[in-house]
Amino acid sequence: MSDNWMDEFTYQVVVNRKYLSNDLRDAYEQTPIELEPWDPMGSLALMK
Repeated sequence: MSDNWMDEFTYQVVVNRKYLSNDLRDAYEQTPIELEPWDPMGSLALMK
């Protein structure tokens, strides 16, 4: 898959923490922001 394809069609990826940069690891450790189910970005997680 090309970089353009990933930009257009990828919303989530799973990465082992040991491969994250320090900046991303710090962001991971923050308290998450939970989106309401009716939020356009929150509804993407419910799509199958």
